[in-house]
Amino acid sequence: MDVDAENFLNDDDSAFRIAFRLGIPSPEHPSPFASLGSFQPRDLTGHDGLVFSMRSDDTYRFWVQVRDRNPGGPEGTETWFASIKTGAAWQKVLVPFDRLRSVAPMSDGALDLDDIEAIVFLVDIGAVPPGTEGTIWIDDLGVY
Repeated sequence: MDVDAENFLNDDDSAFRIAFRLGIPSPEHPSPFASLGSFQPRDLTGHDGLVFSMRSDDTYRFWVQVRDRNPGGPEGTETWFASIKTGAAWQKVLVPFDRLRSVAPMSDGALDLDDIEAIVFLVDIGAVPPGTEGTIWIDDLGVY
């Protein structure tokens, strides 16, 4: 995939967005979050990472996750992630697969690019404080 910056001319109206207001953790909801995901099997073999464009109404941190199949993981998957920092201007983001990390206790130690189950963008209280409210726009998701 060509990742020339001219391919990333964005419009908030056509981009996906995560509009969120994270609640205060409670016994009923111990980990408030907002997310945007694509849950379909993929084979990303031969690619080095994800590429997308993004912007936000303020500066936030959020997680980009790639989930592969792992029978030892919760729900049969393992989550590999990286932290991303947003800004007000549209920017192109490259996330190399070798930058992604797993904290799963039953990790098999390798992101299986031929067996991807989902790609998820997630805002939670591990990235921003409870009560934070905002919007993140994501567009042009691809691989390179």
